[in-house]
Amino acid sequence: MHDQEQPVDSSGCVIAMDLGGRRDASAAAILVPDADGSGVTCTYATRFPLRAQGPEEGYYRTQARHLASMVTRALAATSGPVRVLLDVTRDEGGREIFTAELPRDHRVEFWPVWITSGTAPGVARDGRRMVPKAALVNTAKAAFSRQRPDGGPWVAIAEFPEAEVLRRELTQFAARTTAAGNTVFEARKGHDDLAIALLMALYGLGQDTSARVVCNPANYDQGRSRNLLMKNPRFSGQAVDLEQLPTLTSAATRHNYWGGGSAASRYTRRSVR
Repeated sequence: MHDQEQPVDSSGCVIAMDLGGRRDASAAAILVPDADGSGVTCTYATRFPLRAQGPEEGYYRTQARHLASMVTRALAATSGPVRVLLDVTRDEGGREIFTAELPRDHRVEFWPVWITSGTAPGVARDGRRMVPKAALVNTAKAAFSRQRPDGGPWVAIAEFPEAEVLRRELTQFAARTTAAGNTVFEARKGHDDLAIALLMALYGLGQDTSARVVCNPANYDQGRSRNLLMKNPRFSGQAVDLEQLPTLTSAATRHNYWGGGSAASRYTRRSVR
C-alpha cells in the first residue's frame, strides 16, 4: 500500500471478495465512489495465494487475514464507511473466523451474502442476502453503460499490478445457455475471480445500507446452503429482469475503456491496498 498523507475521501468504499475453495484462488476488489458523485473507481483488485502462511495457519484463516488486512488499509484511507459482504464466516470445523479477524471499527458493516444461480434476490433463513449472479451482471451492465458528465466511463479502473488481468477477465465474462436451458455467467476461458469480485463490489455499492465487504461462498458450502434453502424456502424479493449478455465488453467499448487508452487513463486514482 502506498503511503497516504490524508484520507482519499469521506464517501467510504466497498470491499468485495470472491472466496474460492482450497484449490481455487480467492480474489478481492476495492471500489471507491468519487466524492462528487461523478463515478466510481476500482482502486485495487488482487488474487490471494492459495497456500497457507504456515503449518499452524489453516486455509480459511489465511484468507480471512488477507481480507482483514484490506479492510484495515481501507479504513486508513477513508474517513467514510467500509462495507463487508461476506458469505462464509466459518471453516470446515465450524469455527467462526472471518468476522473474528475483521478490525473492530464502527465504520465496518458486516453483510453476509450468498451468490445464487437463480433470478430472485431475497433473504435466507440464516439471514444471508441471496444475490443472483444475474443481478450482479445486470448491475454491472448498467454501471458500464453510464458516463461521467464529461463523457468518460462511470466505472474507472486505477493502475495496479493486476489491473490488466481484471480488464481481460471482464472482456471474457459472458452468458451462455446450458443444455438444460439455464443461463450461466462465467469466463469463456481462463479465470473470472477478479471480475466476480468487481461485480460484487458494484452490486454492494448500490445497496441501501450505512456502510460497505462482499464475499462469495466457498465451494464446500454451496451445496449445503442450497439444500438448506430448498428444505426451508422462506425468502422474499422481486424477480430480476434478465437480458441476454454477449459479453461485458459490449457495454463499454465506446469509451475505449478496456484498452487502457486515454479515455481510461484520465480516471485513474491512487491505489488503496
